[in-house]
Amino acid sequence: MHEALTGEKRGRRDSLIQVLNKSSVVLLVACWEAFIEDLADKAFSSLLTKASSPDHFPKEVQKRLSKHVKEDKNDLKVLELAGNGWKSILKEYKITKSKKFLGEFNTPSPKNIDDLFSDLIGLDNLSKSWSWYTITPTNARRRLQKFIKLRGTIAHKVKSKKPVHKGAVETHMDFLQKLANYSNERVNRYLGDFDKKKKVRQKK
Repeated sequence: MHEALTGEKRGRRDSLIQVLNKSSVVLLVACWEAFIEDLADKAFSSLLTKASSPDHFPKEVQKRLSKHVKEDKNDLKVLELAGNGWKSILKEYKITKSKKFLGEFNTPSPKNIDDLFSDLIGLDNLSKSWSWYTITPTNARRRLQKFIKLRGTIAHKVKSKKPVHKGAVETHMDFLQKLANYSNERVNRYLGDFDKKKKVRQKK
């Protein structure tokens, strides 16, 4: 679309094309958030499917779930744990955590992502896996935070002072793709290691 409207020659484009570039930024962040939600959901569901009791989940997750139940205003909430009721409470817990860290007033920022996976599956500091070539986890977090801030400026203030170029959009797209790949690999590795440790403990 960009080339069809402006051609392939080098040089500055008409300011109207900024609408396309800035819309791409908003869409990219939306896709990133959808990916994180999907990854967290699948990881949590993987643990829940294999669980015969809440004990299958990491200890830290069990503690947070217990706190979640105790803080519920419904005094009879604990009774829902009877039978297979704990599965429904775990699903409710997952929804609550997703809304807390990725809800209407939050963003898929490094901190929110780390907190989400820590609370849901016990994986701490997922963002530490964001490292490749000359990119360190610290640099990756900073770049993601900056990109999310740009999205916020575009979405909430309509206009951003600095123009957004096609090259920058492509760079951000490649960056988010790498974050997605490394996040997916780290979560899968964590779940695999957790299953192995669980089997070893069961044998003992």
